[in-house]
Amino acid sequence: MVDAAEGLCPHVMRKAHLRQNLIEASTEKVSIPRTFVKNVLLEQSGIDILNKISEVKLTVASFLSDHIVDEILEALSSSQHKLASHLTKRGKPLPRQESTEIEVLEEKPTKRLTVTNEELSELERLEELDTCMMTPKSKRKSIHSRMLRPVSRAFGK
Repeated sequence: MVDAAEGLCPHVMRKAHLRQNLIEASTEKVSIPRTFVKNVLLEQSGIDILNKISEVKLTVASFLSDHIVDEILEALSSSQHKLASHLTKRGKPLPRQESTEIEVLEEKPTKRLTVTNEELSELERLEELDTCMMTPKSKRKSIHSRMLRPVSRAFGK
């Protein structure tokens, strides 16, 4: 920078000892204080460490909850199979929804083939409700996706 000043202002820089005085005065201003560097490193690393700890906690909580829910679902499934086998051992068949629906449909006499607009809209509404029903797995996924950290604006663009 002193060389650039000498090139731009040669008449001023020709004064005796001016170059040496500028270099000596600027050496104090060039260095960054150690306390500043130490404080910045400690603060920034502290923030990074706390963020990482939060991420680890979230990951562990998510893993534990997913694993526990999977175990519960597995236990419920095995209990259902045991109950079904107990019912079949006693001679009572396990009622199934599909078979009862078919039987009910077969028992109803068909009086008319046309469907009114009201019935059609009711059927559409019921179908929407069926598609909106969340299974335990989809509930867990939606909860997990809500727990994920949003992308920072600094890194997102």
